[in-house]
Amino acid sequence: MSDCIFCKIVAGEIPSIKIWENDEFLALFDVFPACKAQTLVLPKHHYDSDIFLMKNDVYAKLMFATKEVVSLLKHWLWVEKIWLVVEWLQVPHAHVKLYPFRWGKSFVWWFTWHTLANMAELQQLATILKSE
Repeated sequence: MSDCIFCKIVAGEIPSIKIWENDEFLALFDVFPACKAQTLVLPKHHYDSDIFLMKNDVYAKLMFATKEVVSLLKHWLWVEKIWLVVEWLQVPHAHVKLYPFRWGKSFVWWFTWHTLANMAELQQLATILKSE
């Protein structure tokens, strides 16, 4: 889809900070995160944002890709939980949002309230995550 921001990211027309990918899916940091290291997992092929319209095999592959990314984030970020959200409000391209979450003192620090991410910090973290 020519006007889809995620299709443009997949095509390399818009820069992104990718942390994981395979032949069919990729994971990247959200540049306007609600929390530090908020991550998006999306198919490289354009699918409608309502993932429940996907064929079962594509849906399953998206969930398995998401599970791999969650494992990577938990390992490197030392977080207790990863919240998973699927919504089809903002970008009409199927994607899963992952919110790494920490309890206790770090709760206030962890949430950024949709401010522009520090791109240098995200790039540094992506380098660490991709080294695995």
